[in-house]
Amino acid sequence: MPSVPRSTLVRILVAGAVSQLAIGLIGCGIKAPPVPARMPPVPAVVALEGSLEEMTARLTWRLAEPLPLARAENAAFGIFRSQSALDQAACKGCPLVFESVMTMRYVEPEQGLFSATVPLEPGYRYTFKVQLEFGRVAGPGSNLVTIETMPSEPAERLKQP
Repeated sequence: MPSVPRSTLVRILVAGAVSQLAIGLIGCGIKAPPVPARMPPVPAVVALEGSLEEMTARLTWRLAEPLPLARAENAAFGIFRSQSALDQAACKGCPLVFESVMTMRYVEPEQGLFSATVPLEPGYRYTFKVQLEFGRVAGPGSNLVTIETMPSEPAERLKQP
């Protein structure tokens, strides 16, 4: 058996070690941590409308696209409102602070129209929005609807001399 010079043997060993290191770093096929499957986008709430019936806001809306039955069992609507006193001037362009008023489970509606009622207090400007939610995943917010309630008259002002 012919002898291999020591320098050639060292080069072969170094080249093998470098190629093994390169394959181990870039050729293993695992590039990042596993990523969960992507959930289809949440349909948007559209055509939100509101009306004042006595001291109750009646809200109605639709979904931009139908919701598959498989997803409907885990769906709910989040109803949010911003409230400010009528004696404060409305600030155009100021950000509104919304609070959750209620969560309503998704129930397939007749003719595609959803609705909810929210009790109100006199003397306030209310702005509402609605969004479809799947647990912690929420769809885009709807258009905004503003309802103003007139302040209640004190009993003394109602009496006439």
